[in-house]
Amino acid sequence: MRPFLALAAVVTLVAPCRAVAAQSTARDSVLATVQQAFDLMRSRDTAGMRQLFDSTARLIGVRDTTTATRARTVSQFLASVASTPAERISDERMFDPEVRIDGPVAQVWTYYTFRSGTTFSHCGTDAVSLIRSGGSWRIVNFIWNVRTERCTHRE
Repeated sequence: MRPFLALAAVVTLVAPCRAVAAQSTARDSVLATVQQAFDLMRSRDTAGMRQLFDSTARLIGVRDTTTATRARTVSQFLASVASTPAERISDERMFDPEVRIDGPVAQVWTYYTFRSGTTFSHCGTDAVSLIRSGGSWRIVNFIWNVRTERCTHRE
């Protein structure tokens, strides 16, 4: 009977660790998708970026100085990335991302900074919604605000 109790104790201790590890792995893959979008934007690889977005995805930017939104389709957004001059490469970086996952749905909320080439441009918050489809995470909504004040990171 004692070996059974020892086995039960080990299973009880290991099971929560597996759940945490699975969540960590899912968190890592969600963040990797968002990071890949930034990396591909920096290299102007619009074909690679298109693979990260669901065909129905919307991208919406909001400036802090107005309530007007600027909605774009993936194609419109990728066209703007492709037309960015090489000396003004878009360099977006996230800091302290929060990730929420429930099955095939994920949300990333993160502070970001944005440089145009080597010049600091602005900061804000990104809210990225993703779905798990075909074994990978795909972006379905990407919403951000833009501000030039209260920017805590400028590197």
